[in-house]
Amino acid sequence: MLESSSHLRQSLFYSITNKLEELKAKMGNKFMDLIRDEYEEAFAKGETKGKTEGEIRGKVRAKAESVLSALKIRFNDVPQNIVDAVSSYTDLTALDSLLQCAILCGSVKEFEDSLVHG
Repeated sequence: MLESSSHLRQSLFYSITNKLEELKAKMGNKFMDLIRDEYEEAFAKGETKGKTEGEIRGKVRAKAESVLSALKIRFNDVPQNIVDAVSSYTDLTALDSLLQCAILCGSVKEFEDSLVHG
């Protein structure tokens, strides 16, 4: 089974390669221009997506740090399990709620209970 799958992939690769060579022969420089344009467009889309995802991760990390800072300011020591739980959040809306709770809660235990009960 594995051998036939490998053979199929190799056959498909050669078939695609041959078709590309035929297109290149027919289109000349236009073919290379088309490939370059497609590559540049795909690269730009990937770069934009990567920047956006990085910005979102940065905002999430900053918000989690704000929650933990508020807890440290109010209660001095913050147990590691709470640090780990807050750091695991990836949703900005949920982190906004946690920040409000960190500011308004009466104790670390009350904040911890909000983690369990959402």
